[in-house]
Amino acid sequence: SQSLLASELSGVSSLAGIATGLEETKAVIERTMAHELMEVALGYDPSQGPPAMPVEALSSELDVRLVPLAEGMLALRTLHTPLRLLSDALRKELKPLPKRSLQAALPPLSAAVPGAAAAGA
Repeated sequence: SQSLLASELSGVSSLAGIATGLEETKAVIERTMAHELMEVALGYDPSQGPPAMPVEALSSELDVRLVPLAEGMLALRTLHTPLRLLSDALRKELKPLPKRSLQAALPPLSAAVPGAAAAGA
């Protein structure tokens, strides 16, 4: 009976550290899924920044990759954080877009107004 009790106690004490290990594993999975969700949604690795030329993707390809990630994160109840980060990243990327588009579409000010270059000198 003493050996049985010792065996049981050893089993219980070995289970005590499992919660910490499982929490660490869950955190790694959540970070990996969040990073992959951002990478798929943005079309590039967010840790490396946006590419010089945007990459186009078919919506069907995005669905195939995004749906399992989103479902997994919903199950873990952690989808809100990557969605907020994605929203912030897209807002940051889109904010300068109208200005860049106008600059690309309009001629430089010195070419548009005769004598503007001479007046500035």
